[in-house]
Amino acid sequence: MNTKEPTKWHYTTIEALLGIIETRCILPDDQIAHDPRGFERSSPPSSIIWFSSNQAWEQSVVKVWNLGGSTMHLDLDGLLNHGIMPCRFAAGPNVELYPWRILRNMTKMKSEVANDLLAKAELLDSDPEEWFGTSNPIRSEQFGPIEIYCEGRWHDSEMDFNAGKTYPN
Repeated sequence: MNTKEPTKWHYTTIEALLGIIETRCILPDDQIAHDPRGFERSSPPSSIIWFSSNQAWEQSVVKVWNLGGSTMHLDLDGLLNHGIMPCRFAAGPNVELYPWRILRNMTKMKSEVANDLLAKAELLDSDPEEWFGTSNPIRSEQFGPIEIYCEGRWHDSEMDFNAGKTYPN
């Protein structure tokens, strides 16, 4: 009987991924002095890099985007409708991720923040049992596969760290 753990994915956008590739690591928001990509945050900075075991899309991933002078909160359909390419990368085997229940205690998350996250999960039909994360930076060498969402499905990509670009296969 094969009980292989599902892949844990960090869901993001191609623009954010290019920034991660450029810096060759991903940091928790609270370790970034300022976001060089100019992204807005919908909440206070997090001390957690979030991953999900949901293999389709993590419903709680809502990106804040400035389009035409107005701020929009975009889910997967919203990103696609605005021509923004969703992507994801897997945590490599050497990245230690913790489940939500352990992570919230490890990071000393305030109860009001945890309750807000759980309320958001319920509103967006997300399952916190699929949430994992770390408060440690992750170097690009520790990333697993990277995939880009287009034409209704996830596609493998090849990455050129020197050029800072990702190409769908």
